[in-house]
Amino acid sequence: MIAEGDTDGATEQIDLAEKAEQAAQQVWQTEVQQHQSESRKKFESDWKSGMEQAIRNNPELANPDNPISQRTSKLLGQEPVFSILSNGFSAASNYAATELKAESASEWQARAEKAEAEVARLNGLTSVSRSSPSSRPSAKSFEEMNPEEMRDHLKRRTEEADSLLT
Repeated sequence: MIAEGDTDGATEQIDLAEKAEQAAQQVWQTEVQQHQSESRKKFESDWKSGMEQAIRNNPELANPDNPISQRTSKLLGQEPVFSILSNGFSAASNYAATELKAESASEWQARAEKAEAEVARLNGLTSVSRSSPSSRPSAKSFEEMNPEEMRDHLKRRTEEADSLLT
């Protein structure tokens, strides 16, 4: 049109093209916003459904005084990843349950080790001595013994005393 000398017609066509571009941009933005809104609603719905399913599977999660419920709430507040996953509540509650089981296992392990030590101690107190049989007591008094007999006598007496302690 400009080549033909119709500058007014060309200007009008440029204005129309700019208006069409603006309208297309507005339509695109509206579609993006609508898609984002729909995606957000679906995410919230999925997250809520996952939470409800997790509570149905483990009713203790509904009690705010229960340790698993408290741990799940703590994880949801501290770990952002659970808030961006559609199954975030379920994942957080599973993670909390695993942490609580691990803590419980550590406590049970400590208790088992303590019990094993006590069993070993009691077994030691009730076991038969491993010392060699003592020889017949000497008819001599300690003062009458020679140094070798004194040493043997003291050794036997020490073994006998030790066997009473173990």
